[in-house]
Amino acid sequence: MNIQIIRCAKVLSITLLVNTVVMTASLGHASTVRDHRVNGQQAEADVGVFKTWVIGANRSGVVDAVISPTSPQSSRYSLKGLDNKKFFQYERQGKFGGINLGWTDNANAQTAKDTSYWILVPKNQSRRVGEKNRGEAIRSTPIKYGEVIALGKQARQRTSDVWRLRNTWEFLKYGQRNVGINLNWEKLPAYEWAVLGGTPGTTVKLGKDKVILYNLKHKQPMIYVVRNGGAHIGWPDSKIVAIKYADKKNLSPQVWNALLMKNQ
Repeated sequence: MNIQIIRCAKVLSITLLVNTVVMTASLGHASTVRDHRVNGQQAEADVGVFKTWVIGANRSGVVDAVISPTSPQSSRYSLKGLDNKKFFQYERQGKFGGINLGWTDNANAQTAKDTSYWILVPKNQSRRVGEKNRGEAIRSTPIKYGEVIALGKQARQRTSDVWRLRNTWEFLKYGQRNVGINLNWEKLPAYEWAVLGGTPGTTVKLGKDKVILYNLKHKQPMIYVVRNGGAHIGWPDSKIVAIKYADKKNLSPQVWNALLMKNQ
């Protein structure tokens, strides 16, 4: 009988030990899952340092979701960098190499107008407006925080010392380069960007909101970077960045995903 009691005690002890291990493993797994969840407020706080752009400086309203290059002039915008307080522009780099991008020499009202050729084209192009003066060139709802877009510019042509916009466009697309930021010009919309920094699904405001221009391919925001060659533009993981970006360049994908709209 004593032998039977000892055997039962051993079985009970082993059962308790197994259950304890299983419960511990389960709790550990659950804890890991919780640690990887990032809510919107936490994410916004984490990426706040990258809010270095203003779309349509000196203007008010919302950011039109452009669908056709025939959209009105009012749907093109300037992109102002807040780190250097200048406007982002198309600029030939020549012997310096790299993509033809750069910054203006000043940020006055005329320069803002002259560089208002940037457009944001949404991947979701449903519900176009049918107003007579706009045709179907604009989506009925404006650009939202966290939606997938293509970032590009309206082509320009110089005639009689005056720059005029043409009904063609080109877009920024991630791609390897030997000099400067890894971006190339593409004639077709490259749906690999998003405006971040606000609650996903809410409307981006012109001239007011400080925003992030985030590239979905590289999974990094575009920022002002001082370079020896090429335009002064880059990513947080570029070789030389401002100190304020140093501890934020390796943010987890979960942080950025929390700022994107779902089911796109």
